[in-house]
Amino acid sequence: MSDDHFLSEFLESRLPELGLDFETYGPYVMGVVGSDGEDDQDEGSLDDILELLKASSETRSDDDDAWDNLKKEIQLQIKKHIENQHQQEEEARQAQKQHEHDLLQKEIELAKEQRQQQLLAEQKDGQEEMDEAKKALVARYAYDESEIYDESGNLTKAKGNDEEEIVNNKEAASKTRMEDAKKERQKHNASKKDAREQTKKAKEEKNRLKEERRKRATKGERKR
Repeated sequence: MSDDHFLSEFLESRLPELGLDFETYGPYVMGVVGSDGEDDQDEGSLDDILELLKASSETRSDDDDAWDNLKKEIQLQIKKHIENQHQQEEEARQAQKQHEHDLLQKEIELAKEQRQQQLLAEQKDGQEEMDEAKKALVARYAYDESEIYDESGNLTKAKGNDEEEIVNNKEAASKTRMEDAKKERQKHNASKKDAREQTKKAKEEKNRLKEERRKRATKGERKR
């Protein structure tokens, strides 16, 4: 037990100076001063032990100042030990607090990283959807801002820095759309024309049948 006590080293050096054997008398002092620096017994326990040591000393039993100094030195050792314990406890609390802070920061960083990956994935999906829409536009109008086509729909060259090429490419696409619209109108007009022809023929057929009935009626009147 004596090797683990905070007064062990001090007493091992100090007691022989007072004519006492550490192995014999050291445990008396360490027994009344707990390992945490508190008095294990009543308030006068240390004074009683020091009186015993004083009476047991063959060389310094009459030197009151020496024993008063020993008491002060022991009390100073106790104070330093208690302060050191408090400091260690505070350092342990701070270390635990820092550990918890570091864990929290890691969780925050991990959450940020996961969110960033999610945003990148969403952007990628959005870009793929845009690419599909662009392909559909090219397929419909033979038009792509990154490529230039001639009037026959053949690719001539890739887009460069020349703004005029971009304009011409867009005009070609616009022309294609206009031609498609024109064809749609022609189909619509043709349908309307066919409808008018059918109406005209129906009216003519109606008039013909009406005339035939009128002639038969007139002929019948004459016979009578």
